Amino acid sequence: MKALKVDGLSPFADGEKYPLRGKSLPRFTHFILTGVSALTRYTGKSADANGVSVLSEQVRPFFQSADFVHVSNEVSFTSPCVFEKGTRFCSKEAHFQVYRDLKVNVVELTGNHNRDYGNEPFFRTYDWFHAHGMNTFGGGKTEASANEPLVLNANGTRIVLIGFNELCPLNECAQGSTPGANRFEAEKAHRTVTDIRKKYPDAFVIATVQYGEVSAYKPTESQKRISYALLDSGADLAYGSQAHQVQQMEFRKGKVILHGLGNFLFDQTHTFGLRQGYFMNLYFQGNRLAGMEPVFTWIDEKFRPVPATPAQAREIKSAIYSDDLLYK
Repeated sequence: MKALKVDGLSPFADGEKYPLRGKSLPRFTHFILTGVSALTRYTGKSADANGVSVLSEQVRPFFQSADFVHVSNEVSFTSPCVFEKGTRFCSKEAHFQVYRDLKVNVVELTGNHNRDYGNEPFFRTYDWFHAHGMNTFGGGKTEASANEPLVLNANGTRIVLIGFNELCPLNECAQGSTPGANRFEAEKAHRTVTDIRKKYPDAFVIATVQYGEVSAYKPTESQKRISYALLDSGADLAYGSQAHQVQQMEFRKGKVILHGLGNFLFDQTHTFGLRQGYFMNLYFQGNRLAGMEPVFTWIDEKFRPVPATPAQAREIKSAIYSDDLLYK
């Protein structure tokens, strides 16, 4: 059910001030899920020209009090890093300060470009995340570690995350002792999620997949098939982390599918749909998902996210909220 704001106040974010409450509201655990982040090309050039803080300044206040902040980081840093045209990407280490500014502590590594410049940048970037208190999942230094779930605990809430890459189009997936993203295989994914559910029967399980890319609001049949299977295996929420263009939201058997949140920190501004996005506030009471509140965004001329105008937000809602997906 949707919890209504009263006088602009949310029971989740403004619990002590919320007018319609009893003596107190429970302590909700706040998890923010974001879309595609690739600190490269024109986003990187914007950070060079305007300072790293410019990338987060318009949305930073939304992130300061969350218990967990997720990003799906698509690009490793190299030295030197020269931003080029095309799709061979590098990041500058200094630009990773944007993640610290946003209080990021959960980093997804299912992306396609983290090994564009080889293994060493992946290793250095992976170590940087952990040295700065950021947990990783969906990728690792070996094939086995890439498939390890991430277990988070706070305020009596336990959240378990597991991530996969569907197609590995750039040979970016881990194999044996080679690092990279966690390759999706249907049997492996079923077994992994089933094992998580057995080990943590009361936890909230989030399964993410870097799907094949499509510039459409509707998910592909492959996306739907895999997301449904992950939920049937025991996941509580399925998320498509690949989506540069925002995609539809769906409920299935009382569980949530976020097919794609669009770009978060990336430079794609050449089509209307690629500039649209949102990040999702997930609020937990214990291990139960008590509510979700999206914040809609727009990639502006500085190649960074800004809060969407009311008109822009309405356009995103009309694209991703379909009655036949939400009410069934």
